[in-house]
Amino acid sequence: AKPKERVHGALLNAAITVWNTPNILNCCIIGSLFESAMYIFIFLWTPALTSIENELNPNPVNAIVDGAGLEDDPHSDENLPFGWIFSSFMVCCMLGTIAFSHLSNAGVTASRCLVGVLALSSLSFLAMAAPHSSVSIENDANFVSMNSAAYTIQYAG
Repeated sequence: AKPKERVHGALLNAAITVWNTPNILNCCIIGSLFESAMYIFIFLWTPALTSIENELNPNPVNAIVDGAGLEDDPHSDENLPFGWIFSSFMVCCMLGTIAFSHLSNAGVTASRCLVGVLALSSLSFLAMAAPHSSVSIENDANFVSMNSAAYTIQYAG
């Protein structure tokens, strides 16, 4: 058989195996849904933060003069420190991984860790959904705990 035919046969066999094995299919579906949520977050976090910042501070500090007048410079991070924000994402990733490692070494099962992570995530999402008039330190703490929880779920699986 030609190499292409062997590859197609192997891929077809793998697809049939996944479809006929509910545990594997469920794992694939859950993984796909989680990753799609993470990719949506990746693509939308900067526009979302910029939109919120524009609502909280309607007079931009960084404006460039174009022929038609003042416009926001989308490539400037004078108003929002995107480097620091992304760094906090990575720190949360590290903290979630360390927390899971310590908990699993202490004998806590992955399912118990998941229950705690989901509870913390739910509280964080509820706190962020609560109406507020300005950005506060509590929202920053909720943001950090939410990201730690998300990355713990990713690496616990």
